[in-house]
Amino acid sequence: HNGYLSSLVQYGFIFSIAFFSILFTNVYKALKFLRSKMTSDVNFKFFYFIIIYTLFNGLFENSFNGINFFQGSLFWFVLGLIIYDLRENIITEK
Repeated sequence: HNGYLSSLVQYGFIFSIAFFSILFTNVYKALKFLRSKMTSDVNFKFFYFIIIYTLFNGLFENSFNGINFFQGSLFWFVLGLIIYDLRENIITEK
């Protein structure tokens, strides 16, 4: 029932390393962006909670890489929304 081990078993070592490196790189960028925006908007606090909770819950349940779980779908939606917002913020700063 460990989401990280489940991905390793389902997809193999090489794909899991690639998947987790991309995932955790984007999560790191998203959390860094959220911390900078945390005081300005309540939604960012909620997004921060969703990401942290899902990654922690991945230790006990296989919920972040399955489409059958609402929590997994919410995690990917929030992560995509934050990465989009981050890239839009970078583009408008240039």
